[in-house]
Amino acid sequence: MKLIFSSAKNTFLWIKFHRAFNFVLLFGLGFSLPLAQANDCTARSILTRFQVRGDPLTQAVRPESLASLALEVRALFLAEIQSSSISQEHKDLLSKRLMTLKIRTKACNKHSSLASNNSMTHTISVCDTMLKYPEFSLVVLLAHEMGHSMDLCGISRPFFEVKPGGKIPQFNPPLDERWADYLRQIYENESEYFIFRDMFDSPRSKEVIDRLIEEKKILRLEKGIPIEESPITENYRCLAKRSSYPELTQDHAELCKGFKYSEAGAQIWSAKVSAAYLKAKYFRMNRVDLVSMFSLMQISTKRSELQSPRDKEKDFNEIFLPQSIFRSSFECQSTVAPSCI
Repeated sequence: MKLIFSSAKNTFLWIKFHRAFNFVLLFGLGFSLPLAQANDCTARSILTRFQVRGDPLTQAVRPESLASLALEVRALFLAEIQSSSISQEHKDLLSKRLMTLKIRTKACNKHSSLASNNSMTHTISVCDTMLKYPEFSLVVLLAHEMGHSMDLCGISRPFFEVKPGGKIPQFNPPLDERWADYLRQIYENESEYFIFRDMFDSPRSKEVIDRLIEEKKILRLEKGIPIEESPITENYRCLAKRSSYPELTQDHAELCKGFKYSEAGAQIWSAKVSAAYLKAKYFRMNRVDLVSMFSLMQISTKRSELQSPRDKEKDFNEIFLPQSIFRSSFECQSTVAPSCI
């Protein structure tokens, strides 16, 4: 796997995976843009300054294992939750969500996401190829996926525990295909917990949930935390006021429609946790470790479903870089707008 940096008119970050992935473009818009000034604090100017020669994988700090790194990231995430200004009750609820997340590796092909959070199985799956990334890149990725369990959509949705040994009950009339698929995911994967993120405010959805609760197949642990009491609500409102992020809505359906709110929420959590990690590990990180975090600009190859590299670049410039630890680490000389994080 090779990282190749070009200082021509466009600056690109490429990672060569196994044959299944061929080349995945991590950073690049595919058209000509002028390079930023050398002291600008933007993703493009940083890639211009941080020229990495040779094979960066031989220079990077590598994680001992995904499990040990996930424990470290989870601890930092818990600290962020506990240091927030929300009630202790809500801190405990979010901590429960975080501590019950399963993390596993998966084999990848060219259609696979590099990492994903399946709310119906409460599981984060990380492509096995990602284990060849530098450690800090995986920190950013894990924090992002953990953040989806309490992003601007997920935090307001109910959280359930699945009772062991259950089977899919029969419904009359039969469930539609989407609901049937949700239940298959829960029971065939022997899920222990799950979060309902969408389509669950209809009478039919309430009927299904009530039936599962009545038959003691699931237990509602919490009904979701109001968006006004989320630890990242004010961070997001700051971004929306200052930039092109859409204004926050109170409508659950709108919050969970598409990826505009959920991705921004996960990026805010990732920026918080990654900054804490960077502060703790700064003196043993080199330029390759720092530049590796640009992998967050392409979390998935499914571009029609997730943000484009251009959106990820905006997130990095407006969510990550305004934090002082990132500006100093990336040798930024120019001033930027005050951080919303």
